[in-house]
Amino acid sequence: GIKEESGQEYIYLSVLNVDPADQAALQGLIFLYMNNGNFEKAKQYLVPAEKAGVPRTTILYLTATMLIFSNELDAARIVLNELVDIDPKNYQAILLQIQIYHNMFEKSPDDADKRAEALQGIQKELDKLKDIEGVDSFVTSMAEGGYKQLINDFAGARACFLVALKQTRSEKYLNRNINQNPIYEEILRMDISLNDKDAARHHARQLLHSDPNNWLANYALGSLALNVGELVEAEDYLQHSLDSNESLIALNDLAYTKYLLRKMKEAETLIRRGIELDKNLYVLWDTYGCIKLSARDFDEAEIYLKRSIQLFDGDLRPHLHLAQVYYNTQRYDECREVMRRLSSSADTFIGRDREEYDALTDVQKTNEEIEYPDSKIIVG
Repeated sequence: GIKEESGQEYIYLSVLNVDPADQAALQGLIFLYMNNGNFEKAKQYLVPAEKAGVPRTTILYLTATMLIFSNELDAARIVLNELVDIDPKNYQAILLQIQIYHNMFEKSPDDADKRAEALQGIQKELDKLKDIEGVDSFVTSMAEGGYKQLINDFAGARACFLVALKQTRSEKYLNRNINQNPIYEEILRMDISLNDKDAARHHARQLLHSDPNNWLANYALGSLALNVGELVEAEDYLQHSLDSNESLIALNDLAYTKYLLRKMKEAETLIRRGIELDKNLYVLWDTYGCIKLSARDFDEAEIYLKRSIQLFDGDLRPHLHLAQVYYNTQRYDECREVMRRLSSSADTFIGRDREEYDALTDVQKTNEEIEYPDSKIIVG
């Protein structure tokens, strides 16, 4: 926390007041300021650190790291070239080169040539890393996992992260006290991307064992519980996730869970908060539309659901919910048209969504009157 970091800063500065050339205190301050994103302050201590005898390779590594985080990529390359000239087998320099290419890839979403150049650059650096560190080393596996994640090879990335996790328990790394939680997080992210529910449940529980407040693990278990209708359990996990980190995915799922539990005021408060944070996330508008649909506020429900579809029309659920609005406002032709478009992909609906689709399919054939509020035609 902030107090702890202030305490560390005070200790380092106190040491430097006594001995301005204390290498440990100088490096400690640099790392502390870098971790806080205060690169200007960190830079002030680079020259004193070098004068105090901190190795040139360390100074170059720290300088390159700051330049990368400041997005001065060309300057960072120059510094890294000097570092590699001094120490050709410096794996940290290779990792920073890979980071530069990662940044280049992510900042060029519409430039195919630049993205291809970045991927080739990463592959070239990975080959160097394998020669220096070994194919299945912890460092190589983490770097290769990041590369595979970048190209959406989630299964390949997960395999790499699992190798890295195994390596942390090997004799080579046993005394380094590597924090396994960030590795578990990467594995869990891949489980979620692969929609591998069993693996996600397993890895989330392992992560919670060592980090009970981990937002991602709590989110994963909450989302899994929501999917099978275990709403009280889902609410508990998702609230824990949100308490640890105000992520939009946890906020939306918690709002939807509370909506299903008929805690409408709490659900609406959460979804409003989500929209304040990001007006362009389609699932928030879909959930808000469901809340209004359940409240029979059909005009607002229609506005919010159309907004959701406008932002992203690839998810069929907002379309289904809009069809429910049309049905409940006696606009049967519009309802049938939406249902006709959904029919070819109806197999993708599962659980509650499938129940709602089937119920609306049956009832819209006859324009039957709906009983409120328990009908499946009204979401919830």
